[in-house]
Amino acid sequence: MREFTRWSAAGKGDRGCGAACRPLKSYNSRVPDPTPATPASPAAPASLDAGPRCIEGELTAGDARVAIVVARFNAFITQHLLDAAVSTWQRLGGRADHLTVAWVPGSLELAVTAKRLAEGGGYQAVICLGCVIRGETDHYDHVVEQTARGIREVATASGIPCIFGVLTCDNLEQAIQRSGGKMGNQGASAMMAGLEMANLLKKI
Repeated sequence: MREFTRWSAAGKGDRGCGAACRPLKSYNSRVPDPTPATPASPAAPASLDAGPRCIEGELTAGDARVAIVVARFNAFITQHLLDAAVSTWQRLGGRADHLTVAWVPGSLELAVTAKRLAEGGGYQAVICLGCVIRGETDHYDHVVEQTARGIREVATASGIPCIFGVLTCDNLEQAIQRSGGKMGNQGASAMMAGLEMANLLKKI
């Protein structure tokens, strides 16, 4: 019995059988296939009501109360983050008296302040803004790790969205680009994430 296989080559003159060379058809010239193909069963008609329940949070402030915790360290960057967060809050319909801004010395103090605000029960989201720029020592890595872990633990323990809006940059140029330059503004993104999560959790 001899089996012939026709191959498709990726390029002219290609004789290989790698990823670009795959069989298009395999057939036996003497022995027919003993197991003829079984016709596929017709698909059941899809129900108009079929599909998962989809839950999303709207990008609107509504009557939500939000707190912003912002680090004073590298204030020439974090002020731009704060300005963008407040502007986004206003554009999405937020009330001035429903927004609280708390300044802390540095990014390591964001988590403990966010914890007090989240546990107070008066806010539907807490936005944490800061900027950590890498230096010549490993201090940067410790600050970034502890800050991220602290904010995450506050959100998990309190059930209140605590948004990580801290810039972690290798140099000043990166911080500038991410606080209003060509990479956008992390403050605005953090506020939108906080409002979306606040509205989502209302539905769950």
